[in-house]
Amino acid sequence: MREDVASEAQSIVRTLLDSGKTAEQISKDLDGRVSPRTIYRWRNGESSPQQPSDLEALRRLHKREASNETVPDDGDEQHQEGG
Repeated sequence: MREDVASEAQSIVRTLLDSGKTAEQISKDLDGRVSPRTIYRWRNGESSPQQPSDLEALRRLHKREASNETVPDDGDEQHQEGG
């Protein structure tokens, strides 16, 4: 079970970092629940979320970020077509 938590946290953190977020931003987005150093430790598989609520917060952040990435930014195209 612990390995599943570590693997999931590692995957989520890597995805967030690959999308351009910093460990500091992730920590802040998690309301400072964990330090940026802990974010790096999760990424490297050195540790994993100890509290189920930390993993749940990480999942929510990942879901929120994923939904932000899939929203098309076609506002400029609409402006050019209308102008």
